[in-house]
Amino acid sequence: MKNTNKTNRIARTLTAAMAAVMMMTAAASVTASADTSAAASMSVSTAASKSGGYLYHGKKVIEGHYKVDGNGNYSFKYSDGFFKVDPRQYDPHMATMSCALAHASCTNVIDGDYSKGAEDVESILTQAGFKDFFANDDYLKKPTADSVGCAIANKTVDLGNTEKRIISVTIRSANYGAEWVSNVTLGKSGEAKGFSDSARKVLDSIGDYITAHPETAKDVREGRASFWFQGFSRGGAVANLAAKKAIDYYTVKYGCTVYAYCIEAPQGGIAAAEDHSCDYSSIHNIINPDDIVPYVAPTGMGFKRYGVDHYLNGTDAGEIKNSTLFKNNLCDNSYEKSVSEERLALVKKHIAGMAGANNVSEHAPYAAENKKFEINISERSADIKNAGGSVITSELIKNTFDDVCKKISRNDYVNKKYEDAVRHLMIFNQTGGGLRSLQNVLDLKSLGISVVKDVYTPSGIVGIVMAVFPWTAPALTPVLIRTADLTISDFLASAKKILGEDAKLRTALKDYPGGADQALNDIHSLASAVIPTFKNLNAMVTFGVNAAELIKNHSFIQTCAWLRSYDSWFEDSLEDSSTVYEIPVCTGGITIPFDWKNFGCTYGS
Repeated sequence: MKNTNKTNRIARTLTAAMAAVMMMTAAASVTASADTSAAASMSVSTAASKSGGYLYHGKKVIEGHYKVDGNGNYSFKYSDGFFKVDPRQYDPHMATMSCALAHASCTNVIDGDYSKGAEDVESILTQAGFKDFFANDDYLKKPTADSVGCAIANKTVDLGNTEKRIISVTIRSANYGAEWVSNVTLGKSGEAKGFSDSARKVLDSIGDYITAHPETAKDVREGRASFWFQGFSRGGAVANLAAKKAIDYYTVKYGCTVYAYCIEAPQGGIAAAEDHSCDYSSIHNIINPDDIVPYVAPTGMGFKRYGVDHYLNGTDAGEIKNSTLFKNNLCDNSYEKSVSEERLALVKKHIAGMAGANNVSEHAPYAAENKKFEINISERSADIKNAGGSVITSELIKNTFDDVCKKISRNDYVNKKYEDAVRHLMIFNQTGGGLRSLQNVLDLKSLGISVVKDVYTPSGIVGIVMAVFPWTAPALTPVLIRTADLTISDFLASAKKILGEDAKLRTALKDYPGGADQALNDIHSLASAVIPTFKNLNAMVTFGVNAAELIKNHSFIQTCAWLRSYDSWFEDSLEDSSTVYEIPVCTGGITIPFDWKNFGCTYGS
């Protein structure tokens, strides 16, 4: 048993330093790309369109175009008929339109001027017939760690037997700079602090907006108003919490309804905050299970999304799904179904339509690959290679988060200053040199070998290899030097020392909060906490290598393409009928039967 424990310990510590930096640079790609991928590849949209005018629940479908950060030419389709549908019913057309609004919410910055930050989302809403557009102050200034941008407008919709005031609330969902810091600010208790504080600010803005428009205020008081929330990523998480708070107040007090489409949203809610007398099933969360971002903040720390999760990559065109609503709507509820080649082809077609044929690979769905760490004994070198075999992307992400949360609680995250360390990294990424800049000065292979050489003699290196890969040369297995007393801390201390002596790295970290020494302390602290949570060496390498590529699955372009592939207004392969092509909802939790009503689309000349 002692030898087995020693072997396991060595296996975990062998490349601890390399993996630590590898994971931090992977995080660099996640944090840097999550904000910028929204506005990438601005090309003319060529999405499929039905011929002639058409109606939705007797209401005209408005076709228009929008830009993102002042660039591109993307199409959207809107109808007042959205609001003739029960808000608890998932509407694929409204989902696509909500994604377009979130896409357009990317801050429009002109030579450092933020005063026209909400111009693109205003353009969409104006084309759709909304009026009294308002963008809060945070939207029109350079973002800070505590800011949140939101845009509000309203219109009156004739529903036949009554009129309803629609209040659209768009949460800024891209190009929000330092706001990224609040994404990793969880706090010690309650809802995730960063998202919750932002949601309260949004509700304050809504209250101020209603007060400033007496006719709107009258409709709200008399229950003739509906709120429509949209957001993507951080914007989706804030929209999720804001929609829940709107139900708690405006639905309970006045009888107003809420429509919410929260796209690729992290988790910011907690079960204890839910009012069990309220129905949150009108909050629709559109989730790609192969995207890392919706797993933040982790289920293992007690977080959840309010409402219903709908998974993007499970149902083929033409399949009608009778859905089930779940009370405990956590991101680890599993829905496993392989994506057909036909579905992927549709998604890639729509990616090409939005981003251009030459940019499909940049936004195409990414599937994780198994990796392994190999050491060449004779050359005393190391490399990361494909391990073969299959790995389910969503399981890789979920299992990694679950394993981390088994060792690191929410209290640990805050009290042991991991939250501070991650906040420093986010600030540096958005306002300093950027984590990606570290990739230009780090040679991970050299670092890994330097650490091994620093703590082991040459024969000791052979011993490590034998402990981890005993089948390589069994005769050398007994050669173990200094393995019994070495821990992960020894490897990380060595890595910290070696990195601290790297002049180029210190220069790259000069704008880090607290300087290069603080950066090394933060990375050392996080690596010491996270690395032991991995089951084995290859699991650590597999996640670290794939994390940088998985951010491709957190892309507005890809998500819009998924949604268009399920939307008969954009996809000609879907029949024109009254059936709903439903994307799958989550499984697990406590089931509550729900009758999904069909709704139709009538085409005219």
